[in-house]
Amino acid sequence: MQEIIDNLDNDFAESLIAANIYPFGQEGNDMGPLVFDGRREVSENEFPIRFFDYNYYGDLEGISEIIFSSFSKLLECITYFLKEVETRKIFEIIPDFFHIDPEGAGKTGVDYWLEQAAMYKQNEEHFLGNPTSGL
Repeated sequence: MQEIIDNLDNDFAESLIAANIYPFGQEGNDMGPLVFDGRREVSENEFPIRFFDYNYYGDLEGISEIIFSSFSKLLECITYFLKEVETRKIFEIIPDFFHIDPEGAGKTGVDYWLEQAAMYKQNEEHFLGNPTSGL
């Protein structure tokens, strides 16, 4: 619980909240916090999910494209991921987000998710060897 408090109780989070951008977690690759983008009204408060790059501290240019169209789509994708990762490689699973969330991950989030998949594939090939290279 303390980690959540630390993520939300600081000057950086306060500056985002003042701009109707609400941090709620971490992106996972040390980029910055995951945020609800509340700058526009949306039905049932299903705000799009973005992340905010720490390198742009306080500058709204640090906000990413929408990577999930809503929190419910984030949960659908993560639930799917957690089930699939038992039998498939991460880089094979990520592109399935495009079908689960065509308005977020599959639209404005495509580049972000393709970069994530490529990074996981590259890491696997680096640490396990590329089976097609004869290693």
